[in-house]
Order: sequence, then structure tokens, then C-alpha cells
Amino acid sequence: MAALAGVAQSTVSYVMSGNRPISQKTRDKVEKAMRELGYVPDAHARAMISNRSHIIGLLTETTETTQGAELFPILRAIRATAKEHGYDLILMSSTGTTEDLADMRRLGKGNLVDAFIMLDIRHHDGRLKSA
Repeated sequence: MAALAGVAQSTVSYVMSGNRPISQKTRDKVEKAMRELGYVPDAHARAMISNRSHIIGLLTETTETTQGAELFPILRAIRATAKEHGYDLILMSSTGTTEDLADMRRLGKGNLVDAFIMLDIRHHDGRLKSA
């Protein structure tokens, strides 16, 4: 990428991290090279540096009686809003048991998700305290 843009590798790093001021002309050259090469930032590397995954865990109970026609518009709206704010979603099928709590803890403590959205919240829902 640096060679295509005609800049040093450190300049590419500065453009990507925003840690140092870079002229707009140089920034434009680097960004053009990124587009030409189809560069996509490594999500794992970004997460390690920022301590954020930019992923939201979406929990919803799905059973053999779940009506997809009712659920899908809600999921699409949540996904569109998340994308507007730079987030992706992981859909988690909730079982309504303590297994949900274990999954939430594992994903949260492992920094795999930044937050959870819980559909199907019930009175005295044990997941709320864990969340």
C-alpha cells in the first residue's frame, strides 16, 4: 500500500491510526491506494488496540413457534441502525435458561461483543443483572 501511494509505511500507519497530523494531499493518496487494493482493516487488530469489537450481541428467543415474518423487520431495523453507527451484529438464539447467561459472560469477558441487545425481556429476567 505504501509503495502504491508513494509514501513510507509509517505514513500509512499514521493515516490509519490518526495518531499524527498528515496533510490532506498525503491522506488522499493513501486512501486512494487503500481503495485500489481493496484494503479492509483487520477487525482483530483494531479490537486489540481499541479494546472494542464494534459488534453487538443480539439475543432473541427463537422456538419452533417463532414467527419470522414478525421478527425479521425488527432484526433488519436493528441491523441498519447498528451499521449506521459502525457496528455489526451477532444473532444469538436465546433459550431462556442459564445457558444464556454463560454465553453472555463468555462473549462479554472475551471482548467479542461491546454490548447486548435483548429482545423478549421478561419480569425478573436473570440476564438483566448479568448484562
